Amino acid sequence: ISLFILIAFSLNTLAQDSLQWSLPEIATTRFGKGIINKIAYSPDSMRLAVASSIGIWMHDTNTGETLDLIAPNTWVVSMSFSPDGQILATGNRDGNVRLWHATTGELLQTIPGHPSLPNFYSPTRNNVVFSPDGNIIAVGSRDYTVFLWNVNTGKQLHTLIGHTTLYTGTAASISFSPDGKILASSGSDLVDGKTKASVILWDVNTGNRLQTLTGHGDRVYSISFSFSPDGRILASSGSGLVDGKVKASVILWDVNTGNRLQTLTGHTSSVYSISFSPDGSTLATGSQDGTLKLWDVNTGKTLQASIGHTSNVYSVSFSPDGSTLATGSLDRTVRLWDVDTGDELQTLTGHRAVFSPDGNTLAAWSSDKVLLWDTNTGETLQELTGHHWIHNVSFSPDGSTLAAVTRYVFDGTLLLLDVNTDKLQNFPVSRPIYDVAFSPDGNTLAIGGNWITYLRNANTGETMHTFRDISCRVESVAFSPDGNTLAGGGSDSIVRLWDIKTRTERQVPTGQNGDIKVTFSPDGNTLATVPDIGGQVRLWDVNTGKPMQEFTAEGSGLARLFSVAFSPDGNTLATGSRDYNHGKGWFGTVTLWDVNTGKTLQTLTGHTSGVSSISFSPDSSTLATGSQDGTLKLWDANTGKTLQTLTGHTSSVSSISFSPDGATLATGGGGTVLLWKIRSDGLLHVEPEGKLLAKWGFIKSTEVFQNYPNPFNPETWIPYQLAKPANVTLSIYAENGKVVRTLKLGNMPAGKYQSRSRAAYWDGRNAVGEPVASGVYFYTLKAGDFTATRKLLIRK
Repeated sequence: ISLFILIAFSLNTLAQDSLQWSLPEIATTRFGKGIINKIAYSPDSMRLAVASSIGIWMHDTNTGETLDLIAPNTWVVSMSFSPDGQILATGNRDGNVRLWHATTGELLQTIPGHPSLPNFYSPTRNNVVFSPDGNIIAVGSRDYTVFLWNVNTGKQLHTLIGHTTLYTGTAASISFSPDGKILASSGSDLVDGKTKASVILWDVNTGNRLQTLTGHGDRVYSISFSFSPDGRILASSGSGLVDGKVKASVILWDVNTGNRLQTLTGHTSSVYSISFSPDGSTLATGSQDGTLKLWDVNTGKTLQASIGHTSNVYSVSFSPDGSTLATGSLDRTVRLWDVDTGDELQTLTGHRAVFSPDGNTLAAWSSDKVLLWDTNTGETLQELTGHHWIHNVSFSPDGSTLAAVTRYVFDGTLLLLDVNTDKLQNFPVSRPIYDVAFSPDGNTLAIGGNWITYLRNANTGETMHTFRDISCRVESVAFSPDGNTLAGGGSDSIVRLWDIKTRTERQVPTGQNGDIKVTFSPDGNTLATVPDIGGQVRLWDVNTGKPMQEFTAEGSGLARLFSVAFSPDGNTLATGSRDYNHGKGWFGTVTLWDVNTGKTLQTLTGHTSGVSSISFSPDSSTLATGSQDGTLKLWDANTGKTLQTLTGHTSSVSSISFSPDGATLATGGGGTVLLWKIRSDGLLHVEPEGKLLAKWGFIKSTEVFQNYPNPFNPETWIPYQLAKPANVTLSIYAENGKVVRTLKLGNMPAGKYQSRSRAAYWDGRNAVGEPVASGVYFYTLKAGDFTATRKLLIRK
């Protein structure tokens, strides 16, 4: 019983602490695990890798336990396990491909990237695929090129140039044939002076083009493909212009000759997903029109046609035994179908789905969570949550709560974080939402969304009132200082002012273009509005609704204003924009305006893309800005000098907020919220992660935790934390007190060592390399004057 309690305590502790693994330098807290881009089972079905906007979260498929954060603080857009499960390849947003040890998280190799669009606003996408023998990795780049690399030597083997463009704006789709001799890639090519959708077949050994398969129209809108299990047939699906009309088609090709075997028609819209059954006799296709079709590969006849989804079918996947088909759709459902009868068996939540290699589980996933489902019993095994697309954050007036809103395609979530206890509450919202603001008394939250604005109880999350009859997105909300008025900036260039007591509405057409951002002056008499098109800043008299002043940002019509904030003393207005210079291209500008005279006080440059968020410190001395380039900057608001530039988010810093006491800065972006501590001189602490955590009380004591997994065979990890730097030694003892193994971990800085890539590792062997027998063992961690012992169990 004691052992069970220790294990349960350990798993719970690790689950809570996993969000703090591999924090960006000097950030003190993170919540939000990033949005999900892809998932993959390890070949042995024991682990599930979840690629997110801040790295890869590795989970135990049996327990759901978070094992590690691999490739931390990188936006992973694609990934692939090697056939033996030992290596994990990632395609990152920076254009590079990296190889990681799938168990320890160690970076093994970096393959130089091919960044066709290397910026945070439009990410580079590289697809990565291992050859069946694991010796070659193929990289499909967004610049229409495919590269082959030797995994063992790190040398480039071939550069395959054949496609001329990709109308879908994504990387080339690539796949090895089952025997590894042929690589297929999709895109479009110039054929007889016309751009045609194509699949090219390449000889992997020589890099020569074997076949170019065209037939989906004069312009590619989408194209996907799949090899049959025996490698003799390639199925391609696409849609393009045929005789002036957009038509969808599926074509079966002979891989050796390039001849067309069958043309399968019947879908009324683009076919996005395609898959052969395990025996190769059946082909499944999913379409943009929400339909699913099963085809006889030999005859080309339709076997089954099902309509269940209401939108794009993104994925189709056969179970390993071929009896069940899983489909995932934009309508946020994953559906399971009986292949023989076409009957729907189950409906789950998610956008896409994939079966485990052993067929015992199914992972259904969307951008915010993964659902693991037992295919034998129909029971839900695990729900892996915590993935959010953070859009905006706001501190409560007393600084005890941080509110954040997340946005998805059809809905959103309100998150409330207790800053003192780290307790996080989730409240679903039935529509996409964009902004959140606390009322001055801290009791009410305003949330701007699609065609609606909500008032919610800040303590319970319950809806108190909804303002409807709005024909636009409300992307910005702000309370007046007295709490009596709520302003909402709409995508229709109109500002709506709601009386909180009477619930009545007053509209102010701004005369500006695009989405409007709003903010009140500290005295509540003035409202500032900025558009995302045109560069005009306007100040309005709140009582009369009449314009008072107009400022024009540098760059005029080319400037796009994304953010606005009054200084707490009310004398300065700051705006953030994205500007264009014919010599420099796009860059970010912060402009400080004198509210009384309308004159420009400072023009701050340094961000390489648009300034998406702005916040003044409570004493007005410091300005914090977040940019689409992924960086955070602190400026001296009086002199305009840059005080600090920090990185940590993997994409645009969409929101930024000082706590009321000025001691903490919260930033949202890339699917996470980061908290940063502010020194008395207005700067963020630039110290190693562990020292900072210890200094601010996040690591109160040195501790050693229960090993995991426990019981184990053949390896285990022993997590610990250090409140101060120390020389660390770990000794393992048998029940008779004899030393089995001593691990000298060396001089370690203060910090948390709990993920698999940082915890102490024991391979279950003694000092001479022999596997030890099953039984009870003890481990003792010594760190300076600290010593603690725990029990572990080997079971073979």
